Amino acid sequence: MSNTASLIFQLLALIALVLVFFRLRKETVKKERSRAESKIRESEIRFEKILDHVIDGIFSMDESGTIETFNPAAELIFDYKASEVIGENVGSLLPQESAKKLESFFQNLKRTGLLQVSGIQSELQGLKKDGSTFPMDFAVSQIIHDNRRTYTAVIRDITERKQQEEALKQESAYVQLLHDVSSAANEAATFEHAIQVCLKKICHLTGWAVGHLFVPTEDSPPNLKSTDIWYLKDSDRLTKFKEATDANVIKYGEGLPGRVLATGKHTWIREVAKDTRSQHERFNEDCGIVSGFAFPVLIGREVVGIMEFYSTYPVPPDQRLLDVVDQIGTQLGRVVERKRSEDAIIKAKEKAEKAQRGADRASQSKSEFLANMSHEIRTPMNAIIGMSDLMSETPLNAEQMQLLKVFRGAGDNLLTLINDILDLSKIEAGQIELENIDFNPRKLVEKNIEILELKSQEKGLALNHHIAPDIPSLLLGDPHRLRQVLTNLIGNAIKFTEQGEVLLRAELDPESESPGGLLFSVSDTGVGIPDEKLESIFASFSQADSSTTRKYGGTGLGLAICKKLVELMGGSIWVESKVNEGSKFCFTVRFAVPDQPVKAPTDKPEKLEGVKTLLIEHRPSIRGMINDQLLDWGMAVKTLENAEEGFSEIKKSQNTQHPYQLLLINSRLPIIGGFGFLNKVFSDTDLYLPTIMMMPIDTRKGDIDQCHKMGVVDYMTKFIQPQALLNKVYAALGYEEIPEPADSSTAPKEDPKNTNPLKILLVEDSEDNRLLVQLYLNKTRHQLDTAEDGKAAVDLFTKGDYDLVLMDMQMPVMDGYTATQKIREWEEQHHRLSTPIIALTSHALKGDMEKCLAAGCSDYVSKPIVKSTLLKTLHDYSATEKKQNSGQIVL
Repeated sequence: MSNTASLIFQLLALIALVLVFFRLRKETVKKERSRAESKIRESEIRFEKILDHVIDGIFSMDESGTIETFNPAAELIFDYKASEVIGENVGSLLPQESAKKLESFFQNLKRTGLLQVSGIQSELQGLKKDGSTFPMDFAVSQIIHDNRRTYTAVIRDITERKQQEEALKQESAYVQLLHDVSSAANEAATFEHAIQVCLKKICHLTGWAVGHLFVPTEDSPPNLKSTDIWYLKDSDRLTKFKEATDANVIKYGEGLPGRVLATGKHTWIREVAKDTRSQHERFNEDCGIVSGFAFPVLIGREVVGIMEFYSTYPVPPDQRLLDVVDQIGTQLGRVVERKRSEDAIIKAKEKAEKAQRGADRASQSKSEFLANMSHEIRTPMNAIIGMSDLMSETPLNAEQMQLLKVFRGAGDNLLTLINDILDLSKIEAGQIELENIDFNPRKLVEKNIEILELKSQEKGLALNHHIAPDIPSLLLGDPHRLRQVLTNLIGNAIKFTEQGEVLLRAELDPESESPGGLLFSVSDTGVGIPDEKLESIFASFSQADSSTTRKYGGTGLGLAICKKLVELMGGSIWVESKVNEGSKFCFTVRFAVPDQPVKAPTDKPEKLEGVKTLLIEHRPSIRGMINDQLLDWGMAVKTLENAEEGFSEIKKSQNTQHPYQLLLINSRLPIIGGFGFLNKVFSDTDLYLPTIMMMPIDTRKGDIDQCHKMGVVDYMTKFIQPQALLNKVYAALGYEEIPEPADSSTAPKEDPKNTNPLKILLVEDSEDNRLLVQLYLNKTRHQLDTAEDGKAAVDLFTKGDYDLVLMDMQMPVMDGYTATQKIREWEEQHHRLSTPIIALTSHALKGDMEKCLAAGCSDYVSKPIVKSTLLKTLHDYSATEKKQNSGQIVL
């Protein structure tokens, strides 16, 4: 019994175990199904999101074409909401023709019984909600799921692509039209044939019905008469229009062709019938003309024909077509020009030659007038400026010195204006010939800066310069004219800048193939130039503002002269500017380089090779200028722009094997200044400071004492020339000064006591100028006699025994040229050696020196006569050896 019970119990336990297993299995299957459904749902959501964000329109349909889904991109393309089209047939999204194509596709699919369609694509028209149509790419694929067939369509609006294709096609047609007309113009035997080809080509391209040519009459102003050159697409319908046109003269400025004649420009009329200035006898209701355009046939600005075209339907203006016909008008004008008679060409040539002769005579008269004006103005200016110089050498009180300063400044300004006018006149008359001599561009720039620095200091401006180290040390060209351009541009920058700095940069022109091509720039922080004035700023008598002359002075000729001089030197000039921010004038020039290489003014100092230097300077222009110079000397330079970076750099360098040996620091660094920076460094006892140089310091504020207290080895009161900077660096590092190389351009000074006194004859018609020269020579050992005109001079010379003659060239009774010739004739007759005759002239035009030398003069000095120039000239002649031969000086 117990065995039976045990078996029953085991059976029940087995049954229970089986039930539990099936129960667990059912739960497991349920969970797995739930997870699968969840994944499917996630996939559906992800797919829906993809559909929502793709740029192409996507919708699905059943076998009958009923729309089931419609994504947001499709909504944008068709302007329908999804709710408005779901449940509708796809044919509602297509115009009738495209709907038929799609219906045919579905019918073919059903007929063939294809189970799957993939990648079927076509170009159809779409229909928007507002009824407008658009081109689209239509791709459809078949999907079978759960024995159910659906179709997915992908839509892309290709309107823009079609427009581009059409534009390209149209542009190709325009290019072909230009080619055809150009060929016809070159090959046509007559102007009429070329026009006939052109009318036909344009009408075929545009599809317009009418093309016709008018020619101007000889009236003043001219009218237009019809020609028999026509193109008519429908001659029967347009016969009345042709007859009315041929029967009428089109008046100047009236109608479509008359307006083109008056303006010389193309014109387009969209509705001819509504145009108030159209000839109504031509454009009646029966002619069927709607739109029209016309353009001129031009030779330069001369209208030699008007071509008109008309359509029988409204056409909006086509700017590209008008651009093309403008070129056609020029092409056809060349045909007319080529076919004109040779007699007309000969007459035009003769007329031009006659005009040139007149211009030459006018130029000669202008030159003579300017020469006379130069003499008449410079003669009294000579006395004014000379007397003011002499007065400045006398004891004067403060008020008198102030008055004299104004007096002299006004004289200098007047002389500058005269020189500008004469310079421009000489350039325009082709009377300037450039010199071709050796010069050192670096020394020229440095001398220019040195001369103008006082003017900048008076205004509290910094005048800095940066000369690239690779500029050749010797060039061949005209240093005087280069100096003139630089002086003008730098002077202007100083004049128009109230605060800040003026910076001159000189470097090799990167666009020049020649090693002698230079690029200069003059930057300032001044008033700037308005954009609309930039193009005219280099024109003669032009300034940026009419008030400029009143406020700053000047003729407005300086930049015009600079432009012409730069162009004479093979370069160009331009300007970049912003109002109230400053201007930057740039110019290029071309010089020759000597065949033999020339050593640099100074060799690289060997003792500075590799000297580790820290430069702290906040201004980029100064930082770059000094950095380039130090690098050129072989120094190892690190540049920083503020004190905070400098402090970190010095602290970091302490842990290296090669700390800084030299510190160059600006005393006026922002925020804490150079001295504040040094105090901060000194407060850190662990820091080692290298040799310190301060730049620049203010001597009026006790900066020198402060430098000494803080251990600054050397300092500079300004940013000085490279040679002086080199000596400063050498001195700071404990080396001996490097002697500056001799400047071959500077003549050695001689002791006046070693020169010989001269007996001088001064020939000058101006009493003031005679007195001025006498006063100039008062403190010299020279003896002076005077004559008022050339005749009196010849008489005195033949009776006296003169060592030298100062001869004014333009005088009454007898001019200096004639007097010089008579003196030379007398010397030859009496077997005398030639006495030096120095020409004094106010003329400043080409040929003056040659004319003076041809008359027999030995040398030439231009008025106004500067005392130092006169004394140097006399010094040069008195220093020569005197050989006794009837009192003559043998040169």
